[in-house]
Amino acid sequence: MSTHYQFDLVIVGSGAAGLSAALTAGVHQAKTLVLEKSALIGGTTAMSGGCIWAPGHHHMAQLGLSDSHQAAMRYIRAVSPEGWHNAEEPLWAAFVQHAAPTLKFIESHSPTRFEPNRDPDPYAEAPGGMAFGRNVSPAPIRIGQLGHWRDKIRPPTVDLRISYGEVVDTFFSANPKKGMRWLLPRLVWRKLSGARTRGMALTIGLLKGCLDHAVEVWPEAAASRLLTSDGRVIGLE
Repeated sequence: MSTHYQFDLVIVGSGAAGLSAALTAGVHQAKTLVLEKSALIGGTTAMSGGCIWAPGHHHMAQLGLSDSHQAAMRYIRAVSPEGWHNAEEPLWAAFVQHAAPTLKFIESHSPTRFEPNRDPDPYAEAPGGMAFGRNVSPAPIRIGQLGHWRDKIRPPTVDLRISYGEVVDTFFSANPKKGMRWLLPRLVWRKLSGARTRGMALTIGLLKGCLDHAVEVWPEAAASRLLTSDGRVIGLE
């Protein structure tokens, strides 16, 4: 016996892209559902470093930097395979236009906070490239605010609660003993407070924002096929 549900928007997958879309829909009062085939929320996002390349973001001022749409587009064109601009340029332009406002939107409607770091563009020497400034990562965030959802977040493979920016800005990977001297008090506080970092922090903040805006999230609910009528998608099984 089948059961029918009606939503304005159904999102498949609970990574950063899916949760950001769900948060946007929830803020605009659309009845929204996120489906996740796993029992855990976050996908590969929750296991990642959580670094986001966002040209022109508002935190650049903290680093004394500025950016422009033209410079970011020049960089993307320079590092992309030859000829890709013929089909991809409108998507690049949309990304560059909306990346920075999206960070502001997420911070305005969820407990997520982003921090800039000194990680360079992957090809910083290319036209339009920057030695640092365009990358941000989520600040540490307490998992306890999720209530019973706290046990449904996918954990990283190694639970070392150092943020992406702390790894990059202190060269922690190259000299962990030196970095640990000043990181240790932070790690103790994060252990006591239940704070998480990197991709897990991003997942926690986005999920909390979604739940606060009445988005439904169904773990262990795999999408099997789209339902269509006259060439239009009308539902999901």
